[in-house]
Amino acid sequence: MVYDIQSNSDFQSGATLVVKVPEDEVDKKALYTILAEQPDFLLPFRHISVDGQIEFTYQIGNRSKLTYLSGNRSTGDYADLWFSILHPLLNCDDWFMNPYSFVLKPEYLYCDNNKAIYFVYIPSKRACSDYETLKSMVTEVAKQNHVTDVTLENKVVWAIQDFSLAEFLQMLRPYRGYAPQNAAPYGQQAAPGQPQAAQYPAAPAAGAPPQYSAPQPQAAQPPIQPPPPAKKQAPAPVPQAPPPPPPVVSGRADDINIVFEDAKDRKRDKAEKASAPKKEKEPKAPKEPKEKGGLFGKKSNDQQEIIQGAAVMPPPQAPAYAPPPAYAPPAPQAYAPQGMYDDGATQIDLREAAGGPKLRYVGNSGHPPMISVPVAAGGIFSIGRFDPAAGAGQSSFEFDKDTKAVSRRHAVIERNAEGFVLVDLNSSAGTFINGQKITPNTPVRLEKGCRISFGYSGADYTWEE
Repeated sequence: MVYDIQSNSDFQSGATLVVKVPEDEVDKKALYTILAEQPDFLLPFRHISVDGQIEFTYQIGNRSKLTYLSGNRSTGDYADLWFSILHPLLNCDDWFMNPYSFVLKPEYLYCDNNKAIYFVYIPSKRACSDYETLKSMVTEVAKQNHVTDVTLENKVVWAIQDFSLAEFLQMLRPYRGYAPQNAAPYGQQAAPGQPQAAQYPAAPAAGAPPQYSAPQPQAAQPPIQPPPPAKKQAPAPVPQAPPPPPPVVSGRADDINIVFEDAKDRKRDKAEKASAPKKEKEPKAPKEPKEKGGLFGKKSNDQQEIIQGAAVMPPPQAPAYAPPPAYAPPAPQAYAPQGMYDDGATQIDLREAAGGPKLRYVGNSGHPPMISVPVAAGGIFSIGRFDPAAGAGQSSFEFDKDTKAVSRRHAVIERNAEGFVLVDLNSSAGTFINGQKITPNTPVRLEKGCRISFGYSGADYTWEE
């Protein structure tokens, strides 16, 4: 880096970057062209002359560092991200800019809510970057951002080995879905209903519109013949019901299966029965004493009755009803800081959290009781809300998907040489320190014991180091 970049912040103007360039080193042709029509991929800036130097002040505003917004991306978003970063380097000569006068470091790339990328450009005659710096920046961005399409990510990794800006963008073009006619402007999607291009030409020269190569016509295919009709099969025979059995007349055992012809035969049989001598009755055997049994002291009937020549068993008795045992809920267990906390999206090792920097919950609702912040010097720890559509991995720690007033990318804790700072990522509900809402994208020093609120729905924590 040729020029020193200083970071400033206040509650009125927010976060700013300041660069001082000797007046004789300023590229005035590029400076005046940019001021007349500022490109949409540069951070807005103002300049003043101070003691033979030009002081450039860059306004960050509602833009966040790209390193704060790293994570998993869809295929289209991943390709658009690379185009947003690299395409301005091929198109910058329209403003007489030098590609190596861009500050090509990941920590100086910014992104807004519309996913547009913004650069810090120093209009000087001396370049502040080179090819190795560009390749190093591309490598770091690839490490911090991943895509759901593993094949595409492998292509990017291999393309970085022997990096060529034009070939890299050419490789990514099919993943953006360019329309063949009336292609959407850079960074925007094609109009609905437009057909997609089948082929893509070579990378155009700087400032030249993309050329479209019409798809080759395909040979006519022979008409498809309908299949021959299937042969009809004879229907299967319908099974006939068996004939009903002959009627059975109930009566004595010796009268079963006897069919009477007419009424005369019935009268003759009655007369023969009346004239037959009566049999003497045999003396009955003495009755045995009854045995008490059964559920209520009645005699159990184990005999079988003969009805119409068939044995009939007594109907089964239902078992006695026994009510199920009463449900006893498990006794509540007291919270212990040993073990793992799992909210469905993020696991926290509470044993590690007990000894390092952490956020301790204030309250008794369902929020995690402790959030460990294992971040090394120069590193970041992002906090957000789990998004089922995007999947896990968008932030270092993610609240439950139903957590109110917490954005998908809400805030970042960064560790620098002075300690820990908190940065709000332009969240919808804001971030508060001791009840005061902090300015988005402006780092605020964290003091031990201060209270941090992510939104306004109870996600309140105290900072411990």
